[in-house]
Amino acid sequence: MKSNTPSWSEITRLEFIERLLYWRGWINRSDLVDQFGLSLPQATNDLVTYSTLSEGGCAYNIRRRRYETTTVFEPRLTLPRLWDDLTELAPVAWSQEASPLLAAPEVPSRAAPMEVCQQISRAIFSQQAVKIRYLSGHARAAELRKISPRALANDGLRVHVRAYCHRVGEFRDFNLSRIKEIAGCEPCQFSGVVDEDWQNFVELCLSVNPELTPEKQAALQYDYGMTKGRLLFRARKALFLYTARRLGFILAGKQEPPYANELGELILERVTEVKAS
Repeated sequence: MKSNTPSWSEITRLEFIERLLYWRGWINRSDLVDQFGLSLPQATNDLVTYSTLSEGGCAYNIRRRRYETTTVFEPRLTLPRLWDDLTELAPVAWSQEASPLLAAPEVPSRAAPMEVCQQISRAIFSQQAVKIRYLSGHARAAELRKISPRALANDGLRVHVRAYCHRVGEFRDFNLSRIKEIAGCEPCQFSGVVDEDWQNFVELCLSVNPELTPEKQAALQYDYGMTKGRLLFRARKALFLYTARRLGFILAGKQEPPYANELGELILERVTEVKAS
């Protein structure tokens, strides 16, 4: 007996349909054919399936020969993510002859060798310790260090490995692009040691610089979704400096709140530790 449960591939196609409807407002059979290499009948079947699932959220436009969203359309399978979704959809949904749909500031590459990334990843999953040759910025040559990797963190420019440093006996961040070589691996002796700063959070309280014009203050409060002039949000304690500096608080870690960010727009009023539940 054939199962009524949709397969992973069918769910993937239905999610693609939903994202394209959400961001572009319409979809036709050729979009599915180009993306998944389907036959036209299979593409039609997927569109009919999603149309039924949407319960009136999309309808077929006979004149334009495509499915379009209606006023009651809402996502049922996916959580919309602007940049991630459009990065995936742009090659299919946007004409290659047109101006680029997406762009980001160009920055120099600081990528680590893929072999290093692979071995660090495997060490995390298998709870192993690794010996690395690392350019710390404090020594003239790469130093041999032993670390026990636990997690990865991206600060927007670099990827760090959060690891227990056997030399200093505490958790530190190591820039993947500064690891020149993995010199060996072995069972980790510190797998039971908890990284408290990674497990726990801090709460940041932001407000708008009161020296700005009322119009500028109102615009920034709306931009950041502030409630009663303040925004509270959490960041992992281990990543606090990266979070604060991404927001322009370049003195984070060197100056106690309150103080303004580099653009003079936001005030970091306070940072409060929050224990993990």
